[in-house]
Order: sequence, then C-alpha cells, then structure tokens
Amino acid sequence: MAQNFLSQIYAKYGIKIDDALQDGTGLPGVAGQVLSSAGTSVVWVDPNTLPAGAAEAVEIQVKNTSGVLLTKGTPVYIKPSTNAIDRVEVAAADAGDSTKMPAVGLLAQDLNNQATGAAITGGILTNFTTDPIDGSIPTSNDTVYVKVGGGLTLTKPTGVTGLIQNIAKVGKVSGGNSGSLVVSSILRTNDVPNLPTGRIWVGDGNTIASTVVFIDETNSYFGLNNITPTQALDVTGNILASGSIQGNSIIKTGGTSVEFLKADGSVDSNTYLTTAVTSITAGTGLNGGTITTTGTIALADTAVTAGAYTNANITVDAQGRITLASNGSPGGVTSLTATDGTFIDLSPNTSQTGAATLTANLSASGTPNNTTFLRGDNQWVTVAGTTYDYASAQSGDNVNLNLIPSTGTTDTVTLVAGSGITLTDNGSNNVTVAASGSGGGTIVKDDFVGTGSQTQFILTNAPASNLFTDVYINGVYQEKETYSVTGTSLDFVDPPPLNVSIEVMSIIVSNLLPGANTLTTDDFVSTGSLTYTLSTAPPNEDFTSVYVSGVYQEKSTYSVSGTTLTFTEAPVTGDTIEVVIISSASLVNTAPANYNVSVISTSSLASKNTLYVLKADLTLTLPPTPDAGDSIKISNLSGVATCIIARNGITLWLQLRI
Repeated sequence: MAQNFLSQIYAKYGIKIDDALQDGTGLPGVAGQVLSSAGTSVVWVDPNTLPAGAAEAVEIQVKNTSGVLLTKGTPVYIKPSTNAIDRVEVAAADAGDSTKMPAVGLLAQDLNNQATGAAITGGILTNFTTDPIDGSIPTSNDTVYVKVGGGLTLTKPTGVTGLIQNIAKVGKVSGGNSGSLVVSSILRTNDVPNLPTGRIWVGDGNTIASTVVFIDETNSYFGLNNITPTQALDVTGNILASGSIQGNSIIKTGGTSVEFLKADGSVDSNTYLTTAVTSITAGTGLNGGTITTTGTIALADTAVTAGAYTNANITVDAQGRITLASNGSPGGVTSLTATDGTFIDLSPNTSQTGAATLTANLSASGTPNNTTFLRGDNQWVTVAGTTYDYASAQSGDNVNLNLIPSTGTTDTVTLVAGSGITLTDNGSNNVTVAASGSGGGTIVKDDFVGTGSQTQFILTNAPASNLFTDVYINGVYQEKETYSVTGTSLDFVDPPPLNVSIEVMSIIVSNLLPGANTLTTDDFVSTGSLTYTLSTAPPNEDFTSVYVSGVYQEKSTYSVSGTTLTFTEAPVTGDTIEVVIISSASLVNTAPANYNVSVISTSSLASKNTLYVLKADLTLTLPPTPDAGDSIKISNLSGVATCIIARNGITLWLQLRI
C-alpha cells in the first residue's frame, strides 16, 4: 500500500517503485508528463511546455511507415497521411524524386517499420559515423546534401532532376560512432551560389555561369562573346537579324567622320568614299545646273520636234540623243545576189506577225507566175497534171528515158551502161538490160535436221567448193574446216547433234571466167594481237566476212587496208578467226530482164521488173509474193525526201535508198 515519508529518503542502490509516483498534491500525473520543480513542491508538467534552454538538438516525434528499416542519420521526408496519430509519418528522402523532398530532418536512432522515434530538425546529431560519407572522407565544416536515390552525400546533386538540399555540416569526423553532424533543415530543395562579376545563370540542367554573356553593370555595357565590352552592345562575331537594325549611327572600325559605309557592307579598299560629295554638275544634254544642296537634273530639249516619223532619217550625238529627225523615202531590198550553192534565210523581224516577203526579179529563163516553179537548172517551168507521157530512145550505149508533161519542158532521165552491161531500146519504150560478159551465179538454200549420227547431207545444187557455202547449225556459223563439199555431197567432220537445224547457203556459179577465184578463206588463231595479214587484198571491208570462234563480226569491229586486217578490240587469245574474202564478183548469168517504166504521182502497188519514176510524195508498196531474182528500179523526181517504200507482208533483208 502507499507509504508516506516525513523525511528525506536516501537511496544508495536505486529506488524501485511498484506504484504510481505522485507529485506534491498527491496526483500520479498522466502518461508522457514529467515531474518539474515548482520551487516549494514538484508537479507533473507536459514536456512540450518546457523551454529549450541549453538543449543541443530540436527533435520531432516521427513514425516510420516506409515499409523498411531506416537507420540513424537517414534524411526523412513527411509522408502524406490521414491517420489520427500525434506523430509525423516519415520515409527516406530522395533528391532525385520531387515527391520525396524536402527532408524534414535526420533520424536520431534506427527505426524499424511502424516504429516511433525522433528526427532531428536542427542541432547536433552525435554518436554517428562520419568517415566515410557516401564513400568519401570529409573534413569538418563540409556541407552534407540529401543524395539522389536516398541517404547523405558530400557531392551536390546535378542534372535537371537533381534537387539540391544542404541538410547538415560535418561536425566531428570519426570512423567509429563518435562523429557528429550539425543539422539544419530549412525545408528548401535548391540553393543559389554566388555568381562571378558580370555573369548570369544559364539553365542547362546544372545551373552554370554563362561564358557567352557578360554584363558590365557599372558602365551599362553588354557583351556577347566579349568579356570586356566597351559599348552598350559589344558583339564579337556576326549578327544575323530577321528584322531591321536601327540606330542613330553605324560605325565601321577604321572609319572617319567624312567617310560613308557602302550598302553592301564590303570591307575592301572601296568600302568608303574617300571624300565627301559637295556638288553635282549637269553634263552635256542635261539641265539643272550645279546642285550643292537640293535640285533636279533633267534631259535637255533638242531641236527634234516630238512626234511620229515615217521611214525616219535620224542623227544621234555621242550622248545617244536624237538631235535631228525627218521623214524619209521608202527603202527595201532593190537587188539580191547569191552565189551557187548558197541559201538565203529570210526570217521575220520582231515587229512582224508573219513571214517576211521577198519581191524581186530573178535571172531565170521562163515566165514566173502562180503556175510556174523555179527548177534546179534556173528555169521557170509549169508542172501540170499528175501524169507524164513516157518515151525511151537509144543514145549510143545509153538509153534516154523522156518524161513528157502535158505542158512545159520534157524531163529526161539517162540510163548509163556500166562496165559489162548492155542497154538496148527496142523502139517500143522497152529497155533491155543484159550482161555483156560471162559468169554468174545464184544463191540456193538447203535445210536439214541432224540425226546425231549422220555426217553426209545431199545438196540441191553442186557449189564449186565449200568456199561457196555458208553453213549454220541452230543459227551458229560453222567454220570451213568443220566440213567439206564434193559435188552435191556436204560431209561434216563430226555428226551434228540430234534435232538441230542445219541451214546451207550455196552460191551456184556457172560460166566462170578462166582462172577466176572469187572466194578466198584465211584462218588464224588469235594471239591477242589487233592485226593479222591476209593472203589477198580485198577492195574494202564490204568484200569480207569475219568470224571469231564461229560468231560473225560486224564491219564496225574491224578495218582492212591492203592485206592488213585490224580489229578495234583484240580477239581473246586462242580464239579461232576465219576471214572469207571476195576477191572478184561474177555477174549472174540469167536471162536479161526488160524493165517497164511507170511514172506515178499517187501511192501504188509495185510490179516486178519495172522502173518507177516518182513525181510526188507517195508510198510505193512492194509485191506481196516476190520470187528469187525479181527486182524493181526507182527514180525519185518528186523533189521531196519523204517518199516511202513499203513492205507487203514480207520481211526485207536489204536497205532501200531513193
């Protein structure tokens, strides 16, 4: 039971109290209160009502609701909470997360999750390891920051998301637990250090002083790329302005008060006017006198009366002014002379809307009018109708073909007999063209199919030798060494493969002149050289056929000079080269063909063995089913180069020229 003592109690080993401790009024107080002296007695009081006095730290009561253990010295922030408790709920602060900043203080002890304790908001935190802090050894008075990711650090956070809070200063440095920190939580998450003179902050995520902009506040100077400006705006480098630059004056370095900067801004020796302009004097042909301030200079009047002139005669002075003007006489071309072989080009001038017209008398025979045309022999002739009468007449070895219009001059075409050719007019407008020498030949085609074993094939006609044949297997030329010809028998060295096509083109020659050798074959093996020597000299490349490894070579790929054959590109070394040379040509020994003459002025269908005289722009269509040896002749007297020789369902393997 309770005991009352009337005198002092002295305890050497402590006092154990099993019941409530009462104050001078006999009251036990409430939880959290402390006994405090009232001078003549002791009373229970709330410790929050006591003055700090000589306290070394200011603490707040906190509760760890972070979910993990928080160690002593951990910076903590106040968590949002709606719980009805008398303590602040806290968790570890993080300088890299704005929702976990600023720190309210440092924990005064280790706190398990959901445990309560104290956090120092100001004052000294003792019995704390300060060597190292975040891996670095500090010295006393070093600033301690809240770390990105949580905890303490001696390094100021950087970067756009790094929040800066200096939470403490290092008091005592200790590698044990005797170190201390002087805590000062002012609930601010950034700091602004001092700037060097004339510098401004540049926001690049690290808050650095600008090295581009410099401000001289004392002299009101502003510099860009210039740390020692001497003007209100002093720029080192070029200025690019999208708008105008205005000012009372623009001064160029090196200029003087009597010089002027050119508009192009150039900096060569001509940039400035070396002297000031004081007056302007009017020159020849100008009025306005000498101007020293303001005035007008204008063109001076001349003696010319203003107005329009016909075929004007004018006088121009050295200043380009028209000083005299009068009407003149009509001009024009009175004569025009052109030498033979020249052309006169009459083009409209810039004021004409149509073609220029030339009116003159030409020195030509005949009468020029709207029904006559100037012919190539300098005669005015009339071309009437679309048909001509035709008459042929023997003239020595030649035959004249007379084209007689209904009116006008007769045109004559002369057929000239060449070497070995006889021309005969029978008096009935028929002309016979015949060979006067012996010899001749035709080309015969034979087709076969290979059996894979057959080497001998019988030709329709007997060529003189294999030199008078061209053999193709599936379109590939066969060299002469691969076969021989005896009579009508064609014998291959090796049998052609099964089902290949075999085409044999034979030149059948009869009545050869004695000793004539029309075809010669030279064979070579390429050495990589461009030139090879032939056994006989052809007249030119057109009298040769060249094959490299059996492939025909176009005439543009080689040239012939005498007995020298020259390739434009050397054949590959080892390739076989075969050259067929036509050293002389024999006439075909066939019955002479009589050519009928037809003068046409409209498109027509041609008939064989006819000479067609073209007198207009037209199309001459070839016969639809020609036979070997059929031919026509054409004389173009139409005066145009657009006449057409048309095929008629048959592929033409020749070149037609009109």
